[in-house]
Amino acid sequence: MSFSKAWLAAPALCVLLVLIGSLGGGCSSNSNGGGSSGSGSGGASGPGICLSACDKPCGSDNDCDTSNGELCCDYGSAGKVCQAAKSCPKFCGSDTDCQTSMGQACEKVSLSSPVTVCEPASQGLQTCKVDTDCIGNNQVCCNIYQTGLCTAANECPKSCTSSSTCNTTNGEVCCTTASKVDPSITAPGLCLNPQYAPCPKACATDSDCAATSQLCCDGICSATCPKSCNTSSDCDQQICCTSYKASLPPGPTLFHTGPTCTGTPTYTTCQQCGQLRGCGINCPGCSAEGGAGTCEGTPYSTDCAYCGTYYSCGCPGCTLGAGSCTGTPYTCSNWFDQISCQTAGCTWGDAGLCTGTPLPCTSFTTSTTCSTQGCSYSASCTGTVTPCSQLTSSTTCYQQQGCSFVTGTAPCDGTPTPCDQLTPAQCSYEEGCTLTQ
Repeated sequence: MSFSKAWLAAPALCVLLVLIGSLGGGCSSNSNGGGSSGSGSGGASGPGICLSACDKPCGSDNDCDTSNGELCCDYGSAGKVCQAAKSCPKFCGSDTDCQTSMGQACEKVSLSSPVTVCEPASQGLQTCKVDTDCIGNNQVCCNIYQTGLCTAANECPKSCTSSSTCNTTNGEVCCTTASKVDPSITAPGLCLNPQYAPCPKACATDSDCAATSQLCCDGICSATCPKSCNTSSDCDQQICCTSYKASLPPGPTLFHTGPTCTGTPTYTTCQQCGQLRGCGINCPGCSAEGGAGTCEGTPYSTDCAYCGTYYSCGCPGCTLGAGSCTGTPYTCSNWFDQISCQTAGCTWGDAGLCTGTPLPCTSFTTSTTCSTQGCSYSASCTGTVTPCSQLTSSTTCYQQQGCSFVTGTAPCDGTPTPCDQLTPAQCSYEEGCTLTQ
């Protein structure tokens, strides 16, 4: 099983195929020229889409290049295509249908389909009701989908209806278009930080996507958009592929939230934390401001641009905006594996060569995917740095580099801040909280 990572980090074509709605599954990269028209006893009927490469439809193994390890893979009503033998799925009804002695189990691979296949037990979807149903380090039961799903803590965004419920201090916004990418998402919106997982932009026409030089594809701005066809003559230097539906149903889309703080504060009251750890930076959410506590000093950051450069825009008063990816991407020949090749927008051939034209840098909207392609990522930090004297709690005072909080004589008061509301810097101070990158 392979979850779809945050949508623009996945190969653009695969994501767009999922959006079409008529798709039976994910993407394949075999490029057998014989399947370009979609003809053949194993091919799915109906119109196709224009692609640079297409799996060859088949009726039996004899139609495939078995000398090079191909078999006729059967995807049921979606059709049969020639693919590498190791990629052919084995559908199952129970574990007894699989090679359990080799660690296989009959696993669910999609939330949108009841299909189950034999694969390593650790790779299947693990559904859940509560966090304790999940195994593995720092796993949580993520309830943004139609059923609870075990994911890493930093791949489970908070559900929201407006940005006011998100951690706007850390740059989060309430993204209400995520379900357009993955229909299995039932949350009304997801708190996403555009720096780590861009929010899909809804559109009605291509003009709605002009700012990012993208196209409006099935209601979402995308770098490319599959063109429907009946014959290859309908395509521009591509082939009309009718076998694109022959694949497994897509796995759930995962949205990376960036560094995530999880857990439960060890100290339930500020009085308890203050007595044992000292009321201040070690007790986020607590302060002695009922007495003469004050924030003193001068911020190191003269403006938010300086804060963005040296403190990741983590200064009170500053907000990290959406970033941009610029430059010239690596050529297709730079990639030597199928996933990296397709992520770059190139074509992976049978000979293990990556060819074609890479996607422009502007297609990549996260710092990770941008730098991976050889491009440069930058995000603006805007606002006005808050002076130390205007920060009234110890928590915000210590967030502003250059400020220090002078504790008064009053008891430690306030409420310990929940782990999921702490910044990455604060998380390391709150006992009981764990930071996941």
